[in-house]
Amino acid sequence: MKFTMERDAALRALTLATRIVERKNTIPILGHVAITAHKNRVSLAATNMDRWMTVEVGGASTQKTGQTTANAANMLAFVRATAAGTQIEVELTGEKMVMRAGRARATLLTLPAADFPVLKTGEVSAEVVVPGDLLAHAIGQVAHAQSDEETRYYLNGIYLHDRAGKLGLVATDGHRLGLAIAEPSKPLPENLPGIILPRQSVPELLRIATEAKQDELTLEISPTWLQVAHGDVEFSTRLVEGTFPDYDRVIPRDNECRFSAGRVAFAGAVTRCATLGADGTSGVRMEIHKGSAELSRKVVDAGEVSDEIEVQVTGKPSFTGFSSSYMTAALYALACPDVDVEFTTGGPIVLRRSTDSKDGELQIVMAMRV
Repeated sequence: MKFTMERDAALRALTLATRIVERKNTIPILGHVAITAHKNRVSLAATNMDRWMTVEVGGASTQKTGQTTANAANMLAFVRATAAGTQIEVELTGEKMVMRAGRARATLLTLPAADFPVLKTGEVSAEVVVPGDLLAHAIGQVAHAQSDEETRYYLNGIYLHDRAGKLGLVATDGHRLGLAIAEPSKPLPENLPGIILPRQSVPELLRIATEAKQDELTLEISPTWLQVAHGDVEFSTRLVEGTFPDYDRVIPRDNECRFSAGRVAFAGAVTRCATLGADGTSGVRMEIHKGSAELSRKVVDAGEVSDEIEVQVTGKPSFTGFSSSYMTAALYALACPDVDVEFTTGGPIVLRRSTDSKDGELQIVMAMRV
């Protein structure tokens, strides 16, 4: 095996591939990338058995085809240390792989390519076609609400499902919830199963969707895997096995208190109230009056802080409390000029863009005593 690759293209490919490699591996082969020099291209593959990434090295030139594996971290470190624009020659000699960049030379030990795991995802049962930018936007709205609690593993990710003919994305940790919707390019298949994308795979899918921009992405779904490809990258992830809860049950209807506010002004007031002391809760109290919302926070042995913003109240004045960090994350995710907020004292607080319908996207922050 022998090929030449340009440093910047190699750096990009290795950086993407090594995102999948676990830092500490008890199985040596999983710390390696599989290198395949095809007749007209060179590809790198990496896996931790739950996620797989295959990346083509752009502009690589093959002199001799072949396969091998080499330590991912060592390859990346050598390539990163070379100067931009450098041509790197890679040659397999016996059980060693030699990398040359100008006068620099690195000799890496290899493991047989035959020992590298083979991806077996099973037959594709459904496909979802969606523009990359719409998928990226939806993921960005809900990712903050994912859980990291091991006991409720089925909440450790984003739930993708058919929501009235559109692709619904939901995440919740039991204290907050984000619901986003992406318009598919083609009608969703009738047999589309609800799947849970694990939180470890969310950044990879988000990156691919962001790079795709307005290009269409095809999400291939099998019983336990999701696969997606764009350009020179193919990504596969094992899905979370479990049943996502019926989130519609926690969306309150007919709330007593409803008001509209400027999102930036609201978030600013929450942030200012949260600056006072750290008591482990960051709880903020909110009282809704006829034309204003008063936000306040009291901390024993520290003092108190308050702020007030103008709001348009359409329901009954009331009060509630919430976590400042959860509320600011929800407001940031909505990314709009004005938000509609509604709640019943003691119940979940629902936030929507003022331009959205009640059946559309939303954020929920559970109330807390303050």
